[in-house]
Amino acid sequence: MTSQPPFFVVGSERSGSTLFSLMLEHHPRLALVKGGEFDRAVALVGDDGTRPTSAELLAFAETDFEFYLTGARIDPDEPLDENVRRWLEAARTRQEAEQVGGVVHKKYGRLPFVFPDARYIHLLRDGRDVTMSCIKKGWGHDVWHAADVWIEAETQWDVLRMRVAPESTLEVRYEDLVADTAGQLDRVCAFLDIDTRVDDMLSYPDTTDYELPHPVMSEAWSSWPDDVVRLAEGRLGDALRDRGYELSGLEPRTPSPVELELIRLRGRLGGMQARFGEHGVVTTAADTVGRRLRVQPLSDWATRRINKSTSDNLTHTSAGVLEARGKTPESASPDSELDA
Repeated sequence: MTSQPPFFVVGSERSGSTLFSLMLEHHPRLALVKGGEFDRAVALVGDDGTRPTSAELLAFAETDFEFYLTGARIDPDEPLDENVRRWLEAARTRQEAEQVGGVVHKKYGRLPFVFPDARYIHLLRDGRDVTMSCIKKGWGHDVWHAADVWIEAETQWDVLRMRVAPESTLEVRYEDLVADTAGQLDRVCAFLDIDTRVDDMLSYPDTTDYELPHPVMSEAWSSWPDDVVRLAEGRLGDALRDRGYELSGLEPRTPSPVELELIRLRGRLGGMQARFGEHGVVTTAADTVGRRLRVQPLSDWATRRINKSTSDNLTHTSAGVLEARGKTPESASPDSELDA
């Protein structure tokens, strides 16, 4: 349906994808679907490329938070591939763009099964900074386990690269993007075969709550206490070196099995306390009991309540791209932090 094969921005959550997306969608020839429907739809594709049935996709979408947030609609009479292509085409048409893309953070190694002709921009950020940002968001309570977000995403990039031609991929480092924004955007535009429109792409502060990038936005991990850096590099060191990042020079530390168990228990307790505070005791308890005892109606009830409370608590940026193009915004961005 789309005029050209789509492109996808892939990489870890908290890698700067929201900031990068704002730059891309402010190019007049590009449209971008930022909601999580692609994460979720691709998650249902098997590692061998098998697709979910329309009924399975519809059942999943009824309680999945990202579908709830974006309002994406599932046509049960269409297969997965046609549903996701329709989401892309709707975004391209709505924004009157020539090319359309999506942002995918999870299981994106499966994208080539659905989009064999797509192009992929890998947004890479230092795993230590990603880990810190995840902890700030409450997605982890210690660097050892929060690092899994970055490790899993980078593993997916390794999988994707094996499934596509090298010329269909481009890697953009977050650190380079904030230090030499114009130069990196020029690379991106050349990769997508469009004219470079840096002034347009950096006009997003006029219509959103985001500021222009600055080099100070990188290497935040360097302000950590030494013991935290040692623990992070004990978990991430090899992968960081493989991606070209220099380590601190401190001696990496790996926790003992007993320490890891204590870390895990503290994290679970902290997570439960946070969920009580955000969603309430009744909803959290219903969710826990429903999932562990596999009482689906109870689990679905709790999930819907959690989806609503999470959505209500989100900090939204203004949807300035569509406003600037004279259209009504379908939804605002759900993340306002500069390093999202």
